[in-house]
Amino acid sequence: MCPGLCARCVSTLLLSLALISTAASVLLLFPNGERDTSAGKPGCCLDCGAAASRTENYLHNPLLWTICERPKNVVLWHVTLFCTLMIISCLQVLLCSIQIFNGCLGCIFGRCSHYDTK
Repeated sequence: MCPGLCARCVSTLLLSLALISTAASVLLLFPNGERDTSAGKPGCCLDCGAAASRTENYLHNPLLWTICERPKNVVLWHVTLFCTLMIISCLQVLLCSIQIFNGCLGCIFGRCSHYDTK
């Protein structure tokens, strides 16, 4: 594959992944797709993580997730989106590595000969 064509493919994929990452980050603000204004009240997700983290590992014990009553399933929502963001970030690192390798090959070997017009 020619360096220019490869760069276009990689950049299109990186842009798509960046847009998905942005959407996932925005969704973190709206657990279960709804806006909850009960922050700081008993049973809210902000109080649960601090209390549970003193005793047990909160993320590895799904039974503790039920402590957070509002918004419903907020821990599962955040863990799922966090895992999605981690996977996307790994793909972005891989694509950036491919782009660096492609750039080095382009510098060493030059452009594709069938694109040269005289």
